[in-house]
Amino acid sequence: MSSSRVPESVQSEIKIYTKKHVVKKNLKADVDVKYFLNHGIVRSRALKLFLVKNAIENVPMLRKMDYSGLEKLCEYMKAEVYKEDDCIVHLGSPVKMMTFIIQGEIVYNNTVIPNNPNFSLMKGDYHEESIVIWVLQNYKRSYYDRLPISTGRAICRRKVEALVLNASDLIRFTKKNESQDDQLPVEITWKRPEPGWVKLNCSVVWNPGTKVAAIGYVCRDDKGAFMAAESQQRAKPFMDRFFAEAYSIKRAIEFCRNSKKINLQGKVGIMVESDNQDLIKCLNDHNIDSNERISYQLRPVLEKIVSESAKKPTITFGHCKRQSNAAAKCVADHAVVAPNLSSWKNDAPDWLSSSLEQDNARLNEKPPSTSEQNHELVGKLLDIVIE
Repeated sequence: MSSSRVPESVQSEIKIYTKKHVVKKNLKADVDVKYFLNHGIVRSRALKLFLVKNAIENVPMLRKMDYSGLEKLCEYMKAEVYKEDDCIVHLGSPVKMMTFIIQGEIVYNNTVIPNNPNFSLMKGDYHEESIVIWVLQNYKRSYYDRLPISTGRAICRRKVEALVLNASDLIRFTKKNESQDDQLPVEITWKRPEPGWVKLNCSVVWNPGTKVAAIGYVCRDDKGAFMAAESQQRAKPFMDRFFAEAYSIKRAIEFCRNSKKINLQGKVGIMVESDNQDLIKCLNDHNIDSNERISYQLRPVLEKIVSESAKKPTITFGHCKRQSNAAAKCVADHAVVAPNLSSWKNDAPDWLSSSLEQDNARLNEKPPSTSEQNHELVGKLLDIVIE
C-alpha cells in the first residue's frame, strides 16, 4: 500500500479491517485489490478513484483528465487479479482491453518480429495503448473498425493485481464525454514506440525546381523523450522526391546506428517512420529484389536500408500522417537555412521544442505534482469510515 502511495490513514483502516475480519475469523481470503474493492473495507469508490488516478497518470491521452472525468471513468474500470502464468492476451487474438498494473509483472513476447526479445511490464505500466488509438479513430462512427490484433502474448510472470478497461467501455465513455473540454484528444498525433524501442522520424523539404532536398530526422525513446536529431542539405540533386525520402531514411538509420550521440545498448528495436506511404509500403515488401518498379539508381539505397533492418537491434518501418511528423519536418526546415550537417544530442534546440510538443502536446507536458493530483482524492479518503 505504501508503494502505491495510499494515504497512511487509509492504510491503517485497511489493516484494522483485515485483522478484524480476516485474521481473527481465520478466513481463507486473498487480500488483494479485488478484495479491497468488493468487500466494503472502505468506501470502495473513493479507494478506486485513488487507484484509477495513479493507473492513468502514465497514459498521455488520459492523464490530464479532471476529477469529474475521473469519477465517470471509474464506473468502467474493473479490478482483476491474475495468477502466475495466466495469459492475458494471446497471439493473433483481438485486443479487447487495457490492463493497468498495480502490482506484479507481465511479460510480453512479440513473436511477429524475428529475434525480438521479451520485455516486461511492471507496476505503473499499462498494456495496450492500441485500444486508445482504436477508440479515438472510431468513437464518432456508427460502424467500428475491427479491434487491433495482438502481435504477441502477454503472460503473468507472477501474480498480477490490475485494473482493466474494456475497449467497448472506453468507447462508450468517450462518446458520452465528447462534448466536455480536454477529456480526450479528437485526433492521435505522434505515438510513442513500444517499451524498449526508439522511434526515428524522417522528413524532407523538397525543391522541385532545383531537385535539391533538405533532410531531417529525430530520434525519441519509449517515453517520448528527445534523444538526438540531425539535419543537412545535400548539394547534389535527386531524381525525385521519392528518392530523397529514401535517402533520408538511409541517412537516418546510419546516424542512429553509428553515431555516438545515440546509445542503443539494451534497446529492442528502432521504429522508422515516414509520411511517404508508398515508400513505407515498398520497404515492407519482402520482394525488393524482384520489384521491377524500382530504378537501378534507387535500388542500392533501398537494398542498403533493408540490409540494415536485419541487424540488431531490429528495424521496422511505419507510415505516419504528415501532421504527426512535425518534429522531423522542423529539422528538415532547419537544413534549408543552415545546409551544413548539424546534429544535436539529449537536449533539443529551442527552435525544435514547439514541434516536439505539436507531435504530442500531452506527452511533453509536465504532469501535475503528486500532491496536486492527490489533494482532492486524499481529502475524500480521509473521511472514509469502515462499515
